[in-house]
Amino acid sequence: MGLLFCISFYINLIYNFYMIIQNFPDNELKSYIDEIWYVDLDAKNLNDIVMPTGQVHLVFNLGDKYTIFIDNQEIEVPDFALFSQYNRAIKIKYKSHIQQLGIALKPFAFLMFFGIEFSLNDKFIIDCKSINNNELMTNLIKEVLSIKNFEQKEFVKNIENLFIRNINKNVEINFLEDMINYIEKNNGEITVKELAIKFNSSISKVERIFKKSFNITPKAYFNIIKFRKSMELKDPLSFYYDQSHFIKFCKKYTMKTPENLINANELSLKYMLKK
Repeated sequence: MGLLFCISFYINLIYNFYMIIQNFPDNELKSYIDEIWYVDLDAKNLNDIVMPTGQVHLVFNLGDKYTIFIDNQEIEVPDFALFSQYNRAIKIKYKSHIQQLGIALKPFAFLMFFGIEFSLNDKFIIDCKSINNNELMTNLIKEVLSIKNFEQKEFVKNIENLFIRNINKNVEINFLEDMINYIEKNNGEITVKELAIKFNSSISKVERIFKKSFNITPKAYFNIIKFRKSMELKDPLSFYYDQSHFIKFCKKYTMKTPENLINANELSLKYMLKK
């Protein structure tokens, strides 16, 4: 590994992977939504890998049905799905036509927009149609179903406007937002004790907050953010005190060794790594 790996990896990160189109909110939504993305692609029997990012993803599927693999079980994904927090890489298999729109939300933003805490759902994937009596979700599904062509980009602005009308911050949301922003600012390189002290809480309270609001432990979230941030560096090993720990998390979050990651050709994995 060493210098050659770092140079090769950096070249791979800045590769212009144009199949998935990104839109980054430049308005009041940028505090809650990291991006709105979409893809329209013919790819027969494509195997894919999705790595955890610490975000919550709403994925609206307009193409062929697709499946994911969890605990060696192949599961068909609902056309309108919420992917909650997960702490390892996930395998996906597409059939032929991929046509999807996705929204990457900061974890506290899901609670703000939809009023649902993750403690109420113990499933990795939630069918959005099961989120009853929520006007925003109903209107989102209607908007996505009305899209005729992804090249006509006004749908992105329409989706943003739906979210803008539903911004509803309160004391709890402000607290969660400050906590998540602090973790990201520190690149996940903190401990639960440090986070508890910073926010005048006990360790047990911080752990309860994460389980209730984000369906993940604080330590697991720290590790995900740390790895994601390391991928943005010329030398991703600089966040890890030895090479073996970096390799361990690389395998966990991407299903690949660092050497194999350089030449990864999975659609979503390349897309996530190029940021």
